[in-house]
Amino acid sequence: MGRSLDLSGLQYSEKSVTLGFMVEGRTKYTLAQEAQSMDLTLSQYMQLLVENRNEDKGLYLKDKIQVLESVNETNEEYIHSLETKMELYEGGVLATLFERYRGQTIPYTDKDGINRSQRIMECKDIFKIIISTIKF
Repeated sequence: MGRSLDLSGLQYSEKSVTLGFMVEGRTKYTLAQEAQSMDLTLSQYMQLLVENRNEDKGLYLKDKIQVLESVNETNEEYIHSLETKMELYEGGVLATLFERYRGQTIPYTDKDGINRSQRIMECKDIFKIIISTIKF
């Protein structure tokens, strides 16, 4: 006979605890594919399934999945936007100028006619020179 399950204190615990069980390999594979299709880890997906087992499974889980997909889509759009901005900032002319002048001190005249100099240590130093010379 198996050992008895110690449940004392679990009903009041707010900490996550490990729940382990055996499944066939193909079941785990299917669950992992479902999780991956929602950009979740297998653990996150299983937690959703177990925690919502008593809900109206079809509707509740479908709503959760839609929310997660929406968040994922928004994150992907945001990441794409940041990548585009980074390419503008770190690529092209700025990157070329940075490589050319890295480590050098560049003299320039700012928008108010004041002579200044900037040591080029990062790409943002090139950007700072350009922005500070533009008259608005």
